Parts: sequence; structure tokens; C-alpha cells
Amino acid sequence: MNRKQWIVSLVASGVLAIPVVTFVSALVVFPILFYGVLGLFAVLGWVPLLFAKQLERWWMVPKVVDYTARWQMCLVIWAGCAFGLSRWGDVGSSMGAKNEPYFRMFFAPVRMLTSYLFA
Repeated sequence: MNRKQWIVSLVASGVLAIPVVTFVSALVVFPILFYGVLGLFAVLGWVPLLFAKQLERWWMVPKVVDYTARWQMCLVIWAGCAFGLSRWGDVGSSMGAKNEPYFRMFFAPVRMLTSYLFA
């Protein structure tokens, strides 16, 4: 990643790490869906990247665009967003919100997807 991409991802991560920002934006359906897709790509994105790199190494596919920098940006942004989501209890306690452990929130999209697919 170049310097500009790092700065943008760190600023976005810092903004989304503020619990008020994630709480207020998640009261609408579309941002919470965006957070879920971002989290899935950040947590599971290394699998298709590794698979594509192996196929490229074995000359089975032409050279594909390197999405590693984009995955790293999503990972940094999701780290801040997961922190903000895990601290919802500080902001929305009057509405029944509670704090969650950070790693539980970091892997929440994967847990929700597996419970939906295999339950």
C-alpha cells in the first residue's frame, strides 16, 4: 500500500472506532450491511487471495489484479470499526446496548454467516 492509502485507511478506522459513529450509523440497515460485508472481506479475504496467487503461480489464470493492498485497507478499517461496535454499551446503554469483547466482535460476521449456513 502506498502512503495515501495508509492514511485514508487509518483515518477511516479512527472515525469508525468512535462508538457514537458506529452506533448512530448502524441504526439504519445499509451501514450495518456494509459493516458485515467489510468484516467478511477483512476476516476471510485472505483465502481467495491465496487461492488466486497459487493459480497465478501455476500459470492456470492470467495475471490478476493484486487485491492485497485493498484487503489490507479493509482489514485496518474493520479493526477500527470492530472496536467501535464492541463499545456500543458506552453509548447506547439507555437503549439496552451492552459492550462485547473485541475479538468476538471482530469475528462476528464469520460467526453469523456460519450460524446462518449451518444452523
